[in-house]
Amino acid sequence: MTMRSHVLVRISLLLLLHLTCIRPFALRHCTLFPKQHTALLRHPALARARTSKKALSPRCSEPAGVQDSHLKWMEGSAPPSQNLQGASLHDVHAHLDEILNSLWDDKIEVEGFRQPIPRTGNTSHIKHVVGGFSVVIRIPESGIAYRMQPMRSMKHGITWVAFYKMLEEVANDKVSIPTALRNDAIFKPDRTTIFEAGIGKKAWEDLEFVQEFQDERLRHATKRLVQHRRNVMKEGSLNYRSGKCRSASECEIESDEDGGMFTGVSIVNGIMFPSHWFWVKVGRPSEVNVDDGKSEGYRGHEEAHSHLSVVRQDDIKRIKGSELASALLLRKTQSKEKQENSVPMAVDLKPVFTLVSVFPHAQGDVGGLCKKLWAKGAQDNVTTLVLQSVLRGLRRLHAIGVPHGDLKAANVLYASGRFCLTDLPALNWSATPVLTKDPVAQTMIRGKRLLCNDMWGLGFIGLSLVCGCERMETVKSNLRQIDPLDYSSTSSVSRKLDGVTQNWLVTILLLLSSLKGRGLALSPICLNVSEAAKKALTSSWIRRNVPAVQNPSYREECAFNADLLAEKVFTSDRSTSLLESLCYCLDVTDVARNALAMPWPVEDA
Repeated sequence: MTMRSHVLVRISLLLLLHLTCIRPFALRHCTLFPKQHTALLRHPALARARTSKKALSPRCSEPAGVQDSHLKWMEGSAPPSQNLQGASLHDVHAHLDEILNSLWDDKIEVEGFRQPIPRTGNTSHIKHVVGGFSVVIRIPESGIAYRMQPMRSMKHGITWVAFYKMLEEVANDKVSIPTALRNDAIFKPDRTTIFEAGIGKKAWEDLEFVQEFQDERLRHATKRLVQHRRNVMKEGSLNYRSGKCRSASECEIESDEDGGMFTGVSIVNGIMFPSHWFWVKVGRPSEVNVDDGKSEGYRGHEEAHSHLSVVRQDDIKRIKGSELASALLLRKTQSKEKQENSVPMAVDLKPVFTLVSVFPHAQGDVGGLCKKLWAKGAQDNVTTLVLQSVLRGLRRLHAIGVPHGDLKAANVLYASGRFCLTDLPALNWSATPVLTKDPVAQTMIRGKRLLCNDMWGLGFIGLSLVCGCERMETVKSNLRQIDPLDYSSTSSVSRKLDGVTQNWLVTILLLLSSLKGRGLALSPICLNVSEAAKKALTSSWIRRNVPAVQNPSYREECAFNADLLAEKVFTSDRSTSLLESLCYCLDVTDVARNALAMPWPVEDA
């Protein structure tokens, strides 16, 4: 057989293999990335990522994501070598105990509780993230992350678990959103708070949107929450099962026995769920005494016990994430005065019950991605993808009348190839109210319940992506340095809004009001929002809550920062759909805005 014959035979075999095996497999298992992810892959840092061999179903309504096991650009490491997401409750509990015990020396006995003593001078190398009121210990090699948050009582912790149990139902519910969309109240703007003079103090329950939509659904969700809490007590409380107590308020926590598991599905419709939950006792953090190098916990059982025998419940609630991290991980604290490393934090003898929830390990959050990848601004299809993902989860929440409460870039994670919501619910735990609380809602009685708080937070996420981290940080820094009191009389001070919130409110109103003069093709929604913002700047409400707005110099300061944002937002090639979504989210004049009525962001053709 000639050389030419050999070549023809090989080509024929390859063609036969392609027709019989490869092509049918490719048709059944699409390996092409959906259009929504092309911008991510075009970035140099992501261009090295390989496409997954697994199926990716490119659906328009819920686009599939890039498989995270191949995205080594975030961690720079291989996929989890010991995946604990499907492990037993005992195994994950023992795994965390092993991590914490590796940082602690011998233990002393106090009232039957073996209290850890921190190693002297030890500094933790454990990867962790410190939040306002919690600590997340990241274990990328095991594919999980431990979220630890101090709880005042068994009832508070069980309620948190029950909320996620209820949310599992909501995330998989195919009826709640279509049913909610049939209610006309969600599409009615409510600008009476700003534009109706003489209205006085307005409460959450006075709004038409609340009366016709949110209140009823919130009551129903509360009933379901109580039912789930009862079920969680049956499954996860030893004392409740044994009949030693009758409710979560009466039960004591058995940290070695109490706990439970969820369904095991980590991300559903834009919401991240934990896989396990249990309790851990840790010591209360306290500064080490520099004189003798010992904390109060080292000075003897009697002295320490007498000093710490009474601990107010409010003190436990207010333990900061940084303090908890210092007690758990013995992280060295930074001295603000000397700007140098001080001694590590130690622990007192009085234990704090910490609820531990186990989540899938994420490759990063939107805030971190903005700094690493989109410092100058993300492309429109990237921003659209993030907004779609967050909106998918928000719609499930808002359909039952429940707000997220702390929606910000740091609470939108990238995990398993998808962007998703986390840190729910956060009604009373927000550490960044300026970025997550609607300024107008803050002036209302019980305004933190309003769904528009989430839309304000989503608007800031969109701004951060469109403008880029560098521009947003510049504007944030500028607005923090402006004191409205310098531009108004001392007798006219806002009692509802702090100075930075006032600055952001006026800046956003100036940004939106300038939209009509930018020469862009605007939708009716954008036109209405621009007109409302312009009217709000001259309203009696704004003069009452931001007295400095009447000073031309103050408005010039805010207008300068509004222009910095406008240079990035109002560009000639900006997606019309994306611009409409941003306008809707940032329209502070409408306190009835919600995720269900928000225009779904799509890529321009």
